[in-house]
Order: sequence, then C-alpha cells, then structure tokens
Amino acid sequence: MKEYSNKELTIDMIPGKKAKWIPEISDFALTFNGYDYLEQKHPDAREIWDVINPLFKKWINDFETTKALPDDLSELRCFLFFIQRNRRWTEQAPGAEQNKSSSLVHLILEKIRTEVNSKNVDIDT
Repeated sequence: MKEYSNKELTIDMIPGKKAKWIPEISDFALTFNGYDYLEQKHPDAREIWDVINPLFKKWINDFETTKALPDDLSELRCFLFFIQRNRRWTEQAPGAEQNKSSSLVHLILEKIRTEVNSKNVDIDT
C-alpha cells in the first residue's frame, strides 16, 4: 500500500460516507504509517508499544466519554491506522458488533475530510 503525506492527501482519496471497511477504508488507513509517526514523535520511548497502547486507549476513551477526536490531521490518520491494525490483529470484520466502531471510523474520516478541505495540514507529514 502506498503511503501519502498529509500534503499529498486530497479529498478524492478519502473514503466517502457509504464506503465499506474492506477494501476502501482499510486500504485508506494504511496510507499513513502510524508506527513511523509515533516513533518520530516519541524518539525517547523505550518501546513503541509503550506509546501506542496508552495513546490508543486515550483516543477511544475520549471518544466514548466526550465524542472528542484528535484535532491534528496526523493524529487522526494515526488513530484510523491503529483501528485498522486492531481489527487486523483481532480479525474483526465489521458486523453488528462493529456498529459503534464503524460510526467512530466514519466520524474520523469526516474530520480528516474537513481538515484536508480546509488545507489545515501539517506540511512535514
């Protein structure tokens, strides 16, 4: 899967509201490497998992308690990347149990779309 920086990202690349998890959303999630992003952001972390696990749990908790999502485009894409990885690791395919997660995914995509549309992107990523 080809990765795209925030600068390269266009509205047309972002899956629409009716997109299915496989292949559109899952493939789009992999256009951003969350591992590399977090390693660059936290170079002193002993293990990248020491960063990923608490951050992913924080993002999930923030959404579940206040419907808050990250404000930064890179963090939004990183969140989507780790949702994709989590589903891959746990072999969860979208279904009735995934409705809550699917609505989260679509809200992340909508916020990514808004950020890209407003050109509110971090040029370095």
